[in-house]
Amino acid sequence: MNKKQKLRRVRKGHYGEVIAAILLICKGYRVIHRRLRSPLGEVDLLAQHGKTLVVVEVKWRAELEVAIYAVSKKQQVRLQRAGEALFQQHAFEREIDTLRFDVICIAPFKIKHIQNAF
Repeated sequence: MNKKQKLRRVRKGHYGEVIAAILLICKGYRVIHRRLRSPLGEVDLLAQHGKTLVVVEVKWRAELEVAIYAVSKKQQVRLQRAGEALFQQHAFEREIDTLRFDVICIAPFKIKHIQNAF
């Protein structure tokens, strides 16, 4: 992959995160962070819905069905570790009592929000 292709891929990822954040806001979520980096890994979106802290992974693929299965087991474990650390950090200050992992899948002209994905 050359630099131009990599840049295009990164931009598409950023656009996907913006689209996902708008979707969540329209659904009544409060987006706390975008592209949150920690020693345990990167979280695409961190949101709050009521008293629930939601770790969101965004996947953009050419076909929605491919995007749905794009979160690997290794990635799930990484997100769970990062999510648990973030939960400990935000639970008290934001009155949060539950943690959830969602995936937002994006394909051309399609979007799907999967709650409790893993």
